[in-house]
Amino acid sequence: METLADENGIDFDFLKKDAANLRNARVSILIGIKTSGAAGLYCRACEFERCVEMLNRQKVEAECKGPNCMFKHADLGMAVGATVTKVKDFCINNRVMYTISAAANMSGLLNADNVFRILRSVTGKNIFFDRK
Repeated sequence: METLADENGIDFDFLKKDAANLRNARVSILIGIKTSGAAGLYCRACEFERCVEMLNRQKVEAECKGPNCMFKHADLGMAVGATVTKVKDFCINNRVMYTISAAANMSGLLNADNVFRILRSVTGKNIFFDRK
């Protein structure tokens, strides 16, 4: 993340702060999905007329792989939301960060097409309240 920040200039300095959050968090949880299928509802949320068109399109290899079925990502969002809610019930600070998720996607830490990373911290002060 810090290398990516240095390569892309001052507009990406926030990546250094996020990298520091990752180092300071005691626990990091990865939740991911394989986006090999589709719901088959022909909803056109992926901008294709039929699900088979989206499935036959070559996936873009970037921070996130796509195109994907919107319902796969809705399922991922619900899993992440349920996880952070349960952790909050135990008074544990946590934060989902896109930038760290993108780094996890690119690094291949998890055998998934798209990944969310949840940082956890049990300290006297929430270390994630460093945003401006």
